[in-house]
Amino acid sequence: MEFVEGHERLTSVFGRWPSFHDAEILALGYESVREGVSLLFVAHLWESTSEVDERGYFRLVKHTRATLRFHDCDEIAIDVNGFHRQNVIGGLWITFAADSLPDRPVRVEFSPLSGVGGSLSCRRAELVESEPYECGAEAGRLRYEAATT
Repeated sequence: MEFVEGHERLTSVFGRWPSFHDAEILALGYESVREGVSLLFVAHLWESTSEVDERGYFRLVKHTRATLRFHDCDEIAIDVNGFHRQNVIGGLWITFAADSLPDRPVRVEFSPLSGVGGSLSCRRAELVESEPYECGAEAGRLRYEAATT
């Protein structure tokens, strides 16, 4: 993920670039800037452990709020009608595709599990911020049964 500027802010937390599996999109925003359209993408992500607590939930650790900006976007296909109170994605894929649009070689895709999803091409991807995230009482665990069905 070396082509994502500032990727070290996230890889230093997780030891690798995370998959964003089950991450929650907290905010999406379009910005009209000199070089075109930029998309701001804010997500809550974590690492799931194999530990199960006394109530049958997997323990979740390293809760992080990550803010990414995708610069000079094109081919934007995001269904904002799907955006609602909770927007959970199956993953975030950021790939460098030299055979795509010559001036927008970065391809971004995020698949919805609940809520918004979409894709775009952009000139460059940047991790603007990565910070610890304090969340509600239910965060920090996933039901074990849900993971085994």
